[in-house]
Amino acid sequence: MISKKLRFYNTANPKLQNEINKSIVFNYLRENKSISRIKVSKDLKISAPTVSKIVSGLISEGYVIEVGKDESTGGKRPTQLNFNSDIGSVIGVDLGKDRVRMVRCDLSGNILEKQIGFKIFYKDTELLNKIIKEIRLFISKTKSGDKRRQKKIPVKAICLGVPADIDIDTGEIKGAPLFEGWEGLKLKEILSREFSLPIYIENSTNISAIGENYCGEGKRFNDIVFLEVSEGIGAGIIIDNQIFRGSYNSAGEVGFIVAGKENLYTTYKYKGYMEEIASPGSIERAIVKAIKGGGKTLVKEIVSNDMTRIDTSIVCKAAGLGDPLANEIIKNVVEHLAIITMNLILIINPEIIVIGGDISTLPEVNNLFMEPLKSIVGRVIPFKLPEIKLSILGDDGGIIGASFFAVDNLLTEDFPYRIRKCL
Repeated sequence: MISKKLRFYNTANPKLQNEINKSIVFNYLRENKSISRIKVSKDLKISAPTVSKIVSGLISEGYVIEVGKDESTGGKRPTQLNFNSDIGSVIGVDLGKDRVRMVRCDLSGNILEKQIGFKIFYKDTELLNKIIKEIRLFISKTKSGDKRRQKKIPVKAICLGVPADIDIDTGEIKGAPLFEGWEGLKLKEILSREFSLPIYIENSTNISAIGENYCGEGKRFNDIVFLEVSEGIGAGIIIDNQIFRGSYNSAGEVGFIVAGKENLYTTYKYKGYMEEIASPGSIERAIVKAIKGGGKTLVKEIVSNDMTRIDTSIVCKAAGLGDPLANEIIKNVVEHLAIITMNLILIINPEIIVIGGDISTLPEVNNLFMEPLKSIVGRVIPFKLPEIKLSILGDDGGIIGASFFAVDNLLTEDFPYRIRKCL
């Protein structure tokens, strides 16, 4: 073996080292509420004078505020520091549900306002213009000030979760099976022009996964999968606390998994096999088809024979009352969701799978969906299973994730360095 003399260079000049220290201190203050300068110095092993100088600068820039005195163990009581979350706000938008959902949060992720907007029709050629108008109206409400705090908190960024294949760098829509005419749409460029704010675009299922990782069932874990079961079905994959998008940004498109070799020769372009057969909407379509074919079910009595009133929730209510036809249709959906779940477990081996989306708000969701699904998975897979949980964030997972994604990207531009926590 040829040995080579190694040369070591000082790769961080004083200016860069100061930027690194400032970034680390700032992010530590973001993550730790009410902490003193001396504790920051001890925890980060950065000299007290350096921490004091950095904190003074952050206070003058408005990022940090002093909030009072700590309990003293003798001598002068240290002043406590807080990250000033009121320095700005962000808007998170989720387009992955049946309606446009929006939230405005401060820079600590506290919800200031929330709004459920118009129903999304996927073939609506005016959809983008309607979304822009909805965001503009939402922003205009914030200009009168936050009602709870009686002060204005300016909007600093917007993040959209879109059910689409996205170029994460450019914000261009590479493929959008559910949104007609959106393929090739330069969405980030259009919205940046419209709002003159930093715009972030991410897949809506990934956004929901981020929300779960931030403050949902997945917050205790590093490796999680969020399984979105709505009109579209997809998986947001987080490995080592980072979104995994795959080589071509299509990781997690589990709605296109097929069951049975007889389905291998069908072309699925706009909706995958699982989306057609295992989405909540498929339950409604199946019961209506069965009724028209002469099937007997309590659903007809519940809606007083008015077929226009049938929805998935009513089918679930009938199943909960013991209706055989409703239960058979739901059983078919559960079996297909179990196939998706097992594939995710066997390929990714996550610590937890969180199931959310429209399914999470259905009546009897635990008895009709979660428990039977876990029973199937546990019976088939002989290895150690991850936790399988229903999302506690419900429909808000997407907008919470979008807000966190916007805050993190916005602040990371100026403060990119942090000390990572090991769970």
